[in-house]
Amino acid sequence: MSETTSGDKALRLAMQMEEIGRIFYEAFAEGCGKADMADLARRLAGQEQDHYRTFRRMREALAGGGRPAPGGAEAAAEEELLRKHVVPEPAEVRRVALAGNAADALDLAVRMEEDSVRFYSALRADAAPADAEAIDRIIDAEKGHLAALRRLRDAGA
Repeated sequence: MSETTSGDKALRLAMQMEEIGRIFYEAFAEGCGKADMADLARRLAGQEQDHYRTFRRMREALAGGGRPAPGGAEAAAEEELLRKHVVPEPAEVRRVALAGNAADALDLAVRMEEDSVRFYSALRADAAPADAEAIDRIIDAEKGHLAALRRLRDAGA
């Protein structure tokens, strides 16, 4: 990221990512075919929803009462940034979720969370000092998901 990233922009991106993550984990839970993985995916989907609400509240506090999300070209550019750096292609997600291959779905989830941590770390590196705390919270949330997914993968699920 070449310009200083505002906490507001980072939080808008985080909200979009959390919504995409929730949808992914709900599909993962339905398609994985293993009870322990489905339970984790449902918990992660719920946490993504909780994180979305947390990030929305953080954004409102940052703006002193809230700021509307951008529309038009700015929103499209942010979505493209997410898709380019973090979110797998929808066709890949559908293929993995519908195939019922739990190992592939788990690998995709781990990759998505790793990419999220890298994405937010890059945002944080260019953030204004006053915005760093908000971005650190986003990174911590994604690291928690990543750790849970890695534990499940390492257990041979």
